[in-house]
Amino acid sequence: MADEYKNLTDEKSDSTASKYGGVIKRGLAESIPFYGEKIAESAELPKPESLGQRFTKRVATNLPWNAPIMVANPLLGTATLAGSSIFGQAAEELGGGTLTQMGAEILGGGIPSFGRSVLGKMVGHKIPELEELVKKAKADDYEVGAAAKSRKGMAYGAGDDPEKLERNLTKATQKATERTGNKTDSIDSNWLNTTQTKLGSEVNRIFGNKVFKTDFQDSASITKVLNEAQSAFGDQGNVVKSIIESNIKGNRPGGKIIDEIKGSGFIIPINSTFNADDLRKAIIDVNARLGSGTNPNQNRLLYELKTSLENIAQRNLIKIDKQLAEDYSKWKSDYTAYATLRDLYSKAGESGIAIGGKVNPRALLDIIVQRTGNPAYVQNNPLYKNIAEYGDILSAPKASTKMGKSAVLSALGETTPSKALSSFLQPGILTPKEEMYKKIGIYGTPTSQIQLDSSKTQKDPYEGLKIKE
Repeated sequence: MADEYKNLTDEKSDSTASKYGGVIKRGLAESIPFYGEKIAESAELPKPESLGQRFTKRVATNLPWNAPIMVANPLLGTATLAGSSIFGQAAEELGGGTLTQMGAEILGGGIPSFGRSVLGKMVGHKIPELEELVKKAKADDYEVGAAAKSRKGMAYGAGDDPEKLERNLTKATQKATERTGNKTDSIDSNWLNTTQTKLGSEVNRIFGNKVFKTDFQDSASITKVLNEAQSAFGDQGNVVKSIIESNIKGNRPGGKIIDEIKGSGFIIPINSTFNADDLRKAIIDVNARLGSGTNPNQNRLLYELKTSLENIAQRNLIKIDKQLAEDYSKWKSDYTAYATLRDLYSKAGESGIAIGGKVNPRALLDIIVQRTGNPAYVQNNPLYKNIAEYGDILSAPKASTKMGKSAVLSALGETTPSKALSSFLQPGILTPKEEMYKKIGIYGTPTSQIQLDSSKTQKDPYEGLKIKE
């Protein structure tokens, strides 16, 4: 007896599965514009009988039209399919005709996109590049909040709260000052003076009582910068030429440090000898002027002059003493870091050094870009890696005091559930393909699907309407 009941149950289960399978086939067939219903009828595919079957058929009918965006954006595509199917089926169950159902499907399918746009305006859209940067910053032990993945960012910068932000800024300050050879938690005028004195003593030891000579490579690189600068600086005069001539002085066996040949512009003679200390002064002078140009091209040329002068020193020191060359290489990096922080300190408030003498990574990145004049050169700055590179997700807060209701609302917004919800809801940036699907309206039933089931007897003002083939 038990076996007989089992067979009956199995038969009923098989019948149900078969019925749903047939309903799914009918739904897929009816998704074909204009001819779908005829194809389903000629194939004698079963019509849905229960609410579950009717909903299943509708999902199957809408599936091909939503498949492209489901592939491009699974979350948005699935939500669109669900929304259009649920709203369309609800309209059918309430007695709405085909046009009513179609309108409901379009409305339901558009809700996910509309909601996504609203959320994007509230909490920002995730930017792939920033998502990668956040991962990298976390690996470097910065405390980065979820909203740092968007352009909107957090109320307190990338940290989830003021305390985390302050710890981030302290960490950035320690990393930056360590690269000058004088690590500290806070930058002030005393630190700047102490560090400058230390670096000055070291470079004097390296360059003192030495004579340098230009070779072909030196001559070619500086001559190129000189002649580009002649037109770039215009009425201001050739600042590059001024830096060289005002620092590298004295009688030289090889002749003038800069010769002017009519029709050919300026040249740096090969084998021109000069005191190493003069070159030291020129390097420090150009470091002080980096970023002072009126446009990126001028700043680029100043940076390229700095690089060329440093290369002269490096090659000459290698010939004299390899250890001195290594010492100079470290000094060069330390001094570049110091000079960058000195420029940053000259900017007041959040636009430079943050309150409490902390490095503002966003402002630091801006300073480095300005000093190099070319985005391709920013990675050469010793303060770029692991500090300034996070400028897009780490920034100092605006100095403000919140009172009463504002403070309460702000605190509520920083709670763990609130931050978790913000992170979960934050939508990503659409790809060009996803944007295309959105624009052509792959949401719900396309207008080419307007077909009526003649077996329906619903009261609808558009009853009997069909699109002719």
